[in-house]
Amino acid sequence: MSNDPQTFEEQRAAVEQSLTEQGVEFTRAPDPNATRAALADLLDERPQLAALALDLLGAIAKHEPQAWSSGEIVRSVRRGRRAQRLAEREADIEARFPAEQQPHALALAQLADTRKAGEKAVDKTPQMIYMAADTGMKVPDMARLLDLTTSYVYRVMRERPAEANVSLLDQHKRSMLLAVEEFEGDRRAEERAAIKAELPEGHVIYEWRLDLFNGPSGEGWQPWEDGIDTAPQGSEAHLAETIIENGGEGPAKHKCRVLIWEGEQGPDDAALFRHEQTPNEQ
Repeated sequence: MSNDPQTFEEQRAAVEQSLTEQGVEFTRAPDPNATRAALADLLDERPQLAALALDLLGAIAKHEPQAWSSGEIVRSVRRGRRAQRLAEREADIEARFPAEQQPHALALAQLADTRKAGEKAVDKTPQMIYMAADTGMKVPDMARLLDLTTSYVYRVMRERPAEANVSLLDQHKRSMLLAVEEFEGDRRAEERAAIKAELPEGHVIYEWRLDLFNGPSGEGWQPWEDGIDTAPQGSEAHLAETIIENGGEGPAKHKCRVLIWEGEQGPDDAALFRHEQTPNEQ
């Protein structure tokens, strides 16, 4: 009876032993099942990566492999995802800003995309900030659109050159309003730091904003109230209900929405939790 290995495992073990005896270094191929399981775990933990993988599979299925290289498929996916991001950005700006501020909001967001392209884009930033400020846009909104710190935007505003067609009184009013807004930003930061120092175990800091649709402040979504709260992690829905209940006549008479961020307030599309409600809803 032959002593030659019969099963696949026996044959592989014999080949590996022979290679080892000859001093040949080798690495065994990963187990396919283990590799698939590891990939599944990775995609479960990284939803954005999973979405990209689905986009790539869709692009591959849509185009003939012979006609498209892998580089062309990746570029196609990137173009599609960029178009989606731009559409989402435009929709968010339309909902967040009044009509007279929307062109400036879009211009600031586009400038943020190109600032790293060179000095020319950076040089444009102050003038774009001044133009947006003249429409009444707030510094935190400009900072978020530009992906810059509020302190940088405040500094640009403080260093704004005097304009011949603007009276000294109007310039003084503008400086006073800027100082008040900057003071409020600093006060909010100090409040956040004090709350964090005494944060109970298992609780997190939530910043929130309550908006009204076509309310007293104007058409579209306009801020009604904002604040900072602490609550057990995962209690965003209960917090949103409490905010609406305590919001007074605004949410009682108008369609409203609550945006909640864990930590510092950021862009609307980065909110951790979003809830909309009309006055007739319970």
